[in-house]
Amino acid sequence: MAAPRGLMNAIQGAGFAGLTNHAYRTRREMMRRLLLFAAGSPLFAQQQPQQQPQQGTGPTITYPPAYSEEVMGPVNVLEMEDIAKKKIHKLAYDYIAGGVEDELTLRANLAAYTRVWLRRRVMVDVSKIDTSLELLGNKLDFPILLDPTGGKSLANPDADRIAAQAAFASKALYCVAAGGSWMEKLYAAGQAPLWWSNSIGLGAREFAQSFARRSEDAGCCGFIITMDYQYTPNKDRNNRNRYDYGYAATGIPGDRGKYQPRSPAVAAMLQPATPSMTWEVVNWLHGASNLPVILKAC
Repeated sequence: MAAPRGLMNAIQGAGFAGLTNHAYRTRREMMRRLLLFAAGSPLFAQQQPQQQPQQGTGPTITYPPAYSEEVMGPVNVLEMEDIAKKKIHKLAYDYIAGGVEDELTLRANLAAYTRVWLRRRVMVDVSKIDTSLELLGNKLDFPILLDPTGGKSLANPDADRIAAQAAFASKALYCVAAGGSWMEKLYAAGQAPLWWSNSIGLGAREFAQSFARRSEDAGCCGFIITMDYQYTPNKDRNNRNRYDYGYAATGIPGDRGKYQPRSPAVAAMLQPATPSMTWEVVNWLHGASNLPVILKAC
């Protein structure tokens, strides 16, 4: 597809000759930069009214928001993971990206997506698309949620609050990992997203019902229970790095050159988490709240 001559002249005149420089030889990179520039071009802005459908006879054109080059650079989650691997401490990256022992389940989960295909709907009127739905009593604009993940503070000490704010801004459902007392402040300030509260251990009725009431008072719309965390998992990557689980709560590890592990990681399966939790936990939660209970695995 050739770019309009007037647009190319405007690009050259604005000092964007670098779009055709040798540094951007790949077609995808060149087109991405061209489109980023065009989105903010006065010339393009003048043409937009001509592209809008008249009298509501066609679909509305939605233009994506523009962010910094650093944000717009990666185009999929795999590229984001590559950037994270270069930017954060190896100990933190391995904790977040790694799986248990030989990571067979982790690789199987990734491979499963290669066997899923999306079937296109052709010859169907898709000019008006409604992605909204109701999920367990929660009304969502689209079926996207941020799942509960631990260890985010290893990448950023304020990661949980930042992720919650991003969910609030994008109207996504946010699942808070174990803890989350900071959500009460966001809820009080009217800045909390629609959220579910996750717990990895509720082995006693009193604790389970206290968790339910406290979460509901902070605006929680559902409870998530991790069923298979009786013992902390044995992760080979963590053992090699002599990882200390305290870092998941305290934040970023020390400087790469000065980092000294506080203690060697022992076989994690020797550390009990919630070995006494049973299906009775569902009844305990329902005894304190009418909110839905979602059960998940690690």
